[in-house]
Amino acid sequence: MKIQGDRNYPVPVQGLAAKPKAIFQATLTSAAQSLAALRGSALPDGAVYAMIRVETANGRWRDDGVDPTVSVGMLLATSDQPLIYDGDLAALKLIAASGSPVLTVALYA
Repeated sequence: MKIQGDRNYPVPVQGLAAKPKAIFQATLTSAAQSLAALRGSALPDGAVYAMIRVETANGRWRDDGVDPTVSVGMLLATSDQPLIYDGDLAALKLIAASGSPVLTVALYA
């Protein structure tokens, strides 16, 4: 899914047929965790991409097989637009960069 709009009001691009599979919230900690671990169960069948938003504090992510740390990994800032992730959902790991970030994840097919 491609997003247009400003950081406060992202708007999906017309013509893409996203099929919602699940939405959940979790609090990131100082330990790197997968989406399935953060959700507390396996990801739904057919989920192929995620829209990820962090609130209250920043987080970091990696998907290269190495766990992110509080200082190394792609930054997820509270001021950023939601991350549209369409890589290997099982490989994605997230961690708190500071505080206790609340992560909201929407999964789509």
